[in-house]
Amino acid sequence: SAVDAFVNFDPSILEIMQIAQATTALPVELSNVYDNTAGTAGYSASKLTSPAPSGNFSVATITFRAKTTTTSTVISFSSTGERTTAAAYVGANYLDEMLTTAATVTYDVPVSLTGAPTTVNMLTDFTANIVINAGSAFADSAAVYLTFDPAYIQVNSIANGAFATVSASTYDNTLGQLTYTASNASALTGSITLATVHFQGKAVTAGTNITISFTDPRKTTVTNGGVVVPGVHGPEITGLEITPGGIINGTVTLQGSARPASGRTIPLTVKLFTVDAARTNATYFAGTGALSTYTPTTVNGGTNTVTFQVTGLAPGSYDISVIAGHTLMSVKKNVAVSGPTSINFGTLLEGNCNNDIQVTAVDFSILAGSYLKSTGVSGFDSRADFDYSGQVNSLDFSLLAANYLKSVQTVV
Repeated sequence: SAVDAFVNFDPSILEIMQIAQATTALPVELSNVYDNTAGTAGYSASKLTSPAPSGNFSVATITFRAKTTTTSTVISFSSTGERTTAAAYVGANYLDEMLTTAATVTYDVPVSLTGAPTTVNMLTDFTANIVINAGSAFADSAAVYLTFDPAYIQVNSIANGAFATVSASTYDNTLGQLTYTASNASALTGSITLATVHFQGKAVTAGTNITISFTDPRKTTVTNGGVVVPGVHGPEITGLEITPGGIINGTVTLQGSARPASGRTIPLTVKLFTVDAARTNATYFAGTGALSTYTPTTVNGGTNTVTFQVTGLAPGSYDISVIAGHTLMSVKKNVAVSGPTSINFGTLLEGNCNNDIQVTAVDFSILAGSYLKSTGVSGFDSRADFDYSGQVNSLDFSLLAANYLKSVQTVV
């Protein structure tokens, strides 16, 4: 008909927030005290009328709050002296057994990463929201630390969210770390978007993670009035797949019937532009507004038709220019690139000794100055050796003559 429960705990690890009556079986509360300095609590309750309660029932619910982490901390009943736990009936103690519990305390706060895809293309931007899941509680300050693998992911920017005062918004794409700290004059509740992070995939992988750090010195916190908001963190980003994205499998035809095998393995310059029907040849040649530039080397397949590859492109439509040393530029417009895409850029026209926009008399004068000279001979100019044969001769002149006054070639 009466219970005296005396509890001991480690006050360096735990503190009691409240002790609440948990049953009507013992409706008369006689004592409800706790001491967070000593690490003790006492709760007594009784029933004055018959019948006395029997069976299993809860007497009280103690709400603890962890002050620090630990692998094990003990919560036990006291059985000595004035703090002897007892279950009394008609003057006798009928308590047969007292159980001791050991708790593992881990640190956690109600933060999650939401809105990210499960698969992204390399060099494509994607976003993830840092969200405080406050529920019915309130939060007015947060410090969030993210960790990612910089070999596969980089941060491009961070957009502020619901908290007005941002004290730290930094990222390190060498270490793979992000720090975001913000506060608000008035506490907010519910689902709070703290910030939106703009990421980009850097390299292909079957799975990489973006995680929230909960350990010192990069310990994520959510507080209200300086007190940690309790809760469990939500989803992080795990197993993010980064695919190759757009791939250009390019083909070009090189001029020169005497071109040796070594002359079929040459460097190219490839530029990607947004699609613009009004863009001029001069703009393509100057590279003004190019989104990106690549320098692949052609692969000799045994003929003057050679291949090259550009990888890691964001899927989309592009205008694409290709040029080699002493050739005219070739342009393919409005090309859709998504996954492996085969593109024929036609023939790279030779004769452009000075690598400008057009084959002119200037190029002829360079060729004339080196005519009938070969590698190692004084006056030989490799810019006029269009077929890479090692000699400037009539074959080179015929290529220049065939392309005289031609300019940037648009390939249909």
